[in-house]
Amino acid sequence: MTVYRDSKRIVGTNADKIGTPAVSGGWKELGRISGSRTVNNSLTVSSLADKRYYMILGESQGGATYTNDIRFNADSGSNYAIRQSVNGGTDGAYTGQAFMNFDGTGSDTDKFGVGYIANISTKEKLYQSHVVQRSTAGAGNDPKRGEFAGKWANTSNAINSISMLNRGSGTSSAGELVVLGYDPDDTHTTNFWEQLTDKSWTSGNAITTNTFATKKYLWIQGWYTQSGTSGHNRFRVGNGTIDTGSNYCQRYSVNGATDVATGGASLNLNNLWAVVGQGSDAGIDRCFFNMFIINDGSKEKLITGSNVWSQTDGAGTVPERTEYACKWVNTSDQINIAEININGSGSFSGGQIKVWGSN
Repeated sequence: MTVYRDSKRIVGTNADKIGTPAVSGGWKELGRISGSRTVNNSLTVSSLADKRYYMILGESQGGATYTNDIRFNADSGSNYAIRQSVNGGTDGAYTGQAFMNFDGTGSDTDKFGVGYIANISTKEKLYQSHVVQRSTAGAGNDPKRGEFAGKWANTSNAINSISMLNRGSGTSSAGELVVLGYDPDDTHTTNFWEQLTDKSWTSGNAITTNTFATKKYLWIQGWYTQSGTSGHNRFRVGNGTIDTGSNYCQRYSVNGATDVATGGASLNLNNLWAVVGQGSDAGIDRCFFNMFIINDGSKEKLITGSNVWSQTDGAGTVPERTEYACKWVNTSDQINIAEININGSGSFSGGQIKVWGSN
C-alpha cells in the first residue's frame, strides 16, 4: 500500500521505489552520524535541509551512565522546555532547560528512541518522542520507557542541525543518530523507508508475515478485527520461524494507568494490549497498532509502540489505548518474520500487517 498525506506520498511500496515513478517524496534521509560520546560530547547531524517535519532515530550503547539529550542548532542556552513521563509515572515539567530529553533514566544500557519535530522558522519548534531502554539483559528484566514532549523557543531560525548529547558521568561506547525529513512539496524517489512485506487475512486465530529482508530499523503497522469474547492478542517475532519461547518481556500502560512490567512472567510474550496471560479480557472488536524496532543482530531487540482499540461501535463509547516498551532477548539473529495471534478462544475476522525497514 502507498500512504498519502495531502495527496503527497510519504510511504511507498517496493514497486513505487524500483518500478513506478514516484508521485511525491516520502521520508528522506538527510544525514546520520555514528560513534562514541564521552561526557558533554554529542553526535551531531549538521547542514540539514530546511524541512517542515523531521523524524529522528537514535540508538546507543554503553557500560557507564550516559544520557541522550536533544539540542537544535548547537543552542546550549536555557531555551528549551520539556514535559516527560518515565515508566508511566506522573509527568514532570521543566522550563528553562539547555536540552530536551531523549532518554528515560540516564542508565548504562542500550537505548532506542523515535522522535518527531515540527520545524517552522517563525514558530517555536515542537518535539515529541518515545524511547525504550533495555535495562539489564534477559527476559527476566523488563525494559524501561519514556514519553517526551518538548519545545525549542527559537522563533527566528529554522533547524539546521540536530545533536544527541551525553550529559552523563560515563561514555556511550557506540550509537547512531539518523535524521529524516519530509516536506509536502518533496518529489524525490529516495525514500528511507522501504516496504518489506504486506500480509492480509480474513479469518483464523493467528497471522504470520512472509519472511522479509533484514534491516537495522523496522517500522510495523497493522490493524485487525476480532470476534469472540476472550483471548490475549500477542505480537511475536523470529528469524525464519516465530520464536515461541520465553524470550520476551515488556512494560506497558493501558489508558494511562500505572505501568505493568512483565519481567520474569511465566508467559513472557510481547502483547499488543492488556495483560500477560493473566485472567480474561472482554475481547477487541477492532485495533490499530504502530511500532518501531531497533533490529541489531548482536543486541536485544528493542521495541517502542502504541495502539488504539475499541470494543463497541458508536461515539458513545470511548476507545482504549496502550503504550508499551518491549524486548526480544535474542542476540544472535535479526528479525525477519512477525506474527499476531490470539491466546484464547477468540478469532480474527480481518486484518493486515505492514513492515517497512531501512539500514
